[in-house]
Amino acid sequence: MTLTEKEFNVLDYLRKQNSKKVSQRQIVEKLHYSLGTVNSVLKDLKSSGLIDEHYRIKEKGLDALLPYKVTNAVIMAAGVSSRYEPLFNDKPKGLMVVKGEVLIERQIKQLIEAGIEEIYLVVGFKKELFFYLEEKYGVHILVNSDYALRNNNGTIYFVRNYLDNSYICSSDDYFVENPFELYNYTSYYSAEFMQGKTGERGVILDSHDRIIGTYPGAHNSWGLIGHSYWDREFSKAFIQKLSTIYDDAETKPLLWERIFDKYIAELPPMYLKKYKHVIYEFDNLNELRSFDPFFVINLDEDIINNLCHLFKCDQSDLHHFDILEVGKANNLFTFECKDEKYIYRNCSPLLKRIVDRKREAQIQKLVSKVGIDNTVIYINPKDGWKVSRFIDLNKNDIFSRNSLEEIVKVVKKLHEEGSPYNYDFKKEIRKLHRLLDGVSDVYENFSKELADGISLLQGYVDKDNWPKCLCHNNIAVSTIIRDEQAISLIDWETAGMNDPGYDIAGMAIEENNVTKVLDLYFDHPATFEEERHVYACAAILEYYRMILAIYLEINGRNLQDQMYYWYKSAKKYKKIALEMYGETN
Repeated sequence: MTLTEKEFNVLDYLRKQNSKKVSQRQIVEKLHYSLGTVNSVLKDLKSSGLIDEHYRIKEKGLDALLPYKVTNAVIMAAGVSSRYEPLFNDKPKGLMVVKGEVLIERQIKQLIEAGIEEIYLVVGFKKELFFYLEEKYGVHILVNSDYALRNNNGTIYFVRNYLDNSYICSSDDYFVENPFELYNYTSYYSAEFMQGKTGERGVILDSHDRIIGTYPGAHNSWGLIGHSYWDREFSKAFIQKLSTIYDDAETKPLLWERIFDKYIAELPPMYLKKYKHVIYEFDNLNELRSFDPFFVINLDEDIINNLCHLFKCDQSDLHHFDILEVGKANNLFTFECKDEKYIYRNCSPLLKRIVDRKREAQIQKLVSKVGIDNTVIYINPKDGWKVSRFIDLNKNDIFSRNSLEEIVKVVKKLHEEGSPYNYDFKKEIRKLHRLLDGVSDVYENFSKELADGISLLQGYVDKDNWPKCLCHNNIAVSTIIRDEQAISLIDWETAGMNDPGYDIAGMAIEENNVTKVLDLYFDHPATFEEERHVYACAAILEYYRMILAIYLEINGRNLQDQMYYWYKSAKKYKKIALEMYGETN
């Protein structure tokens, strides 16, 4: 039996009363219908045999509600929480403790409280941290091994065979009140009214609150936030559409909401369900701490202890934590202490097999002493955590400020120094090859075209026999900053005694002009042999960056844009260098 929306709402309300005596006035107050509407609906329900004369639901009424009963819930918890990870030592955001409760546990308990016991938890990044929930709450754990390769449309496709009358939830939402119902009339997406400019998607509605379009950046309007509910008609239609476009390259980076928006006219209706101060998503730590003033005690204790010890301060002196959008490998955030602003680097465990922290700390000490890096307050030689002065400038335009001559001078000054530590790109590339071997299809596809050529160029670079010196080995826009006094080279993870051609190559890649950088570096017009050497170093450097990005990508980082850029750049410089060394193939 198909119910009208008003019949459904009245019947479901009567179901919740569990055979208690209910008056029409109570129904009016709860559902905000007119007395005449309630009276008419009750008459229809009685005549259909769904309720009795005392407005108590009958067995036939429960049967009429069955098509609207929620089958299950899917909680998406596979991705990396990049805006928070620096402060949680790579703990997924859904496991944060907010107001004394683990976010995902609070949500699971709310679902169970609503009568929804079939709950599927899709995990990927740090999946093992979620496994305890299976025994504690009886949820079903589903491991999505492709979580790092595409956006959340991958999770939707991964659970396609489970979708029916289903809630689609995110592990990191906080619901002040339980928003879940055991029965729903139709598909909906939850929303809160967004004050000011936001990063949430705004909605375009028809006169019945059906969503007919969405747009980025809700601004003083309703914005999509929190959970959604898919009835079985919507689930079937969406999965059919997703299946037809799933293998398209442009689908990979899309949120499922963007696919919904793109094909909205072809899909069954989805309505907006409006809430008021019920649903919270915390886009940064300041928002979270304004909601939970005691949240700072949930931060990684090592981080707080490090800062309190370093600055000889109390925890209460640390505030204004903000995640930086940089730090694709390590995790970076800014904070304030005693009216000064700093950057904290928390080293990702992913780099333990890549970076020698003792070597980095020793070289950092040297370059700070000679004025090549004026930013670092402290670096820990064991764990690599680091505190630096915050310099408020746009690093990305450093090469466009006519600063190349100054940068070259700083690099030449570095090359006058020595160190007991060596850095060998050949060795580091072999290490990454071993870590990726048999693990990443992306690596296999990329490396087939490049690896042989890079290996050949490494042989030529070695034969050129340039004298080794202390090198940065990863010079880029992101590792050069200027304060009010001078230019500093920063981030010394790859530093060591090496061929200076790699540092010259790093500058030349950013300047997009090998000859110009060589002329400045050697104070004479570059020779053919010098140019081909630096082109070879550029190819090797970009290849190293590419395979490091692949390693980080398969371990939860998102470097797809950079990875592809380094791939193209390595191919370009490899071709030029091999031709200059007389290789025709």
